[in-house]
Amino acid sequence: MPDKGLQGLTSLRSLVLSRCNRLTSLSEGIRHLTSLRSLNIEYCPSLPSLPSGMKHLTALEKLVIWDCEELSLIEGEDMQGLSSLRSLTIVGLPKLVALPLGLQHSATTLQYLCIRNCGGLTTLPDWLQALKSLQRLYIIECPNILSLPEGIECLTTLRELVIEKCPHLSRRCKTETGEDWAKISHIPDIYIESGWIKVNESNLHQSNSEV
Repeated sequence: MPDKGLQGLTSLRSLVLSRCNRLTSLSEGIRHLTSLRSLNIEYCPSLPSLPSGMKHLTALEKLVIWDCEELSLIEGEDMQGLSSLRSLTIVGLPKLVALPLGLQHSATTLQYLCIRNCGGLTTLPDWLQALKSLQRLYIIECPNILSLPEGIECLTTLRELVIEKCPHLSRRCKTETGEDWAKISHIPDIYIESGWIKVNESNLHQSNSEV
């Protein structure tokens, strides 16, 4: 969509881009979507990067990026203006080798982070500890992540951790004996591979009431 087509959509609150097989770029005009609250970018296998105009989406609360094989998110500034972001889901990005630095600008708002099926990701950044509002962290099908970052024990608001199909992490997070157990033992609800190894009943009831 050309820039001019986006200029009149300043009241748009939700946008889904799905199955755009030939999409190779997003318009810089996305910066005009100043009321956008939710953005889904799904099954766009030819998209290599996000536009720099993303940083103007200061009202964006939910971002989902799903199965975009060429997308690496290596340009951290793409997300540096997302000061209202509460939920981020990243799934199926084989070229992702690091979480974008721009996420640090969502440190006081981000509550939910899901990283799934990102085989190129080998580490999680130490600045993850800056996400002081993070409540739920899901790490699934990322077999090459070797360990949890230092400082994750400082995330006192984190109430749910899910690690699945991540053999290195699962071993290091083994109850009591794993090298990273001390980093996560404060978290009320912990799911590792095949089941919950730690469950806080009050949180479970709260989660059920939210559904």
